[in-house]
Amino acid sequence: MIARSFHSHPHGEPADHPAEKQIEVQRRHPEGGRGIARDLDRAGDPLHREGQPRVLPKCTLPRPALQAGLDIFYRHDVLSNGMSGPSQSGPLSWQVIPLGSGDEPDPLQPVSRKSIVSRRTALPPLNALRAFEAAGRHLTFRAAAEELGVTQGAVAQHVRGLEAQLELRMFLREARGLTLTEEGRAYHAAVSQAFAQLSEATARLRPAPGHVTISVTPTFASKWLIPRLPGFGLAHPEIDLRVMATERVTSFHSDGIDLAVRQGETSFGASIRADPLFRQDIVAVCAPDLVGDAALPLGAEAMARQTLLHDTHDLWPPFLRAAFPGTRFGRMRGIRFSQTTLGLDAALAGQGIALASRFLVDRDLTAGRLVQPVAHTHQGPHDYFLLASRRRMTPATAAARDWLLAQADGPA
Repeated sequence: MIARSFHSHPHGEPADHPAEKQIEVQRRHPEGGRGIARDLDRAGDPLHREGQPRVLPKCTLPRPALQAGLDIFYRHDVLSNGMSGPSQSGPLSWQVIPLGSGDEPDPLQPVSRKSIVSRRTALPPLNALRAFEAAGRHLTFRAAAEELGVTQGAVAQHVRGLEAQLELRMFLREARGLTLTEEGRAYHAAVSQAFAQLSEATARLRPAPGHVTISVTPTFASKWLIPRLPGFGLAHPEIDLRVMATERVTSFHSDGIDLAVRQGETSFGASIRADPLFRQDIVAVCAPDLVGDAALPLGAEAMARQTLLHDTHDLWPPFLRAAFPGTRFGRMRGIRFSQTTLGLDAALAGQGIALASRFLVDRDLTAGRLVQPVAHTHQGPHDYFLLASRRRMTPATAAARDWLLAQADGPA
């Protein structure tokens, strides 16, 4: 193949350089590019006159010509940038003619740098990629068309267009359906991953308006919130409630939290709205079988023989001092748990006496699953509050907040 490049000119055909000059330029700069342009400018062009088009030396192109042609387009563009002077007017053009054809060119077609770069880097149309991705999952154009809401012919046309642009066959068409080629499988995996990343990024930017995330402690979740969730679903079927059970302090911004239930003082900061939920009224509870026929409440002597179930709050010492003033308890048997809910489960199993906020055990006391072996109620220092960010109060968050406050004011 022979490639000839020049700047088209409206007033005449390009004049060839003398063969010896072409040979000299090619010998010194076989790679072409800026070196050729530099030597042409230094040596001068004996056949070039101001206002006439400048013709560059011919060069041989390997087959296949498509990719080579694109590369040559780019090198010629660099070459044209290296030139200067009035002869640079006119659009940049390329011409490729077969060897042995007498070097007679066909009419020239202008090719701009913008079109060359776009052909090298352009992505396939989005609809073509969607059709290909769906067809690759279902391996039939019909199922892909049903998913996308278009005709089967439209899906097939998009896939054919994609194959034509990539110059690769994506599918083998068989009687029983489609089969991805090796190139098709590799490309489908990449396209599917790209669509998944786009969907995930979009979902993060535009969370569903009915989405509410609440952060609570594991004990609050298991003993109070979860038993009431069916009622929330009936009252607000439009809200997707997500429960995050954790003991750690929550950041509304970094954790994406809308509501939180925590113990603390009345002040949580100006940016936080804090509504009181429950007082920290601590009571002692155990399974009925643990105390048997013993008279309730237990006295100090009977209490001293019991196994105490501890949690991280370590409230037994102040509770015993307030419940049995003047009594000094020696070392008592005990089991320690990392969470209050584990201590309550152990109490339900008859393994000892646990301490908990009354609202957490109201249902078990009413149902008779637990009893109070000690009549005293200890007022803890940290009440329970429902927290919300003043900057993130969406309608769904406000509805969930109102429901929680109403439940706290209602019956156990």
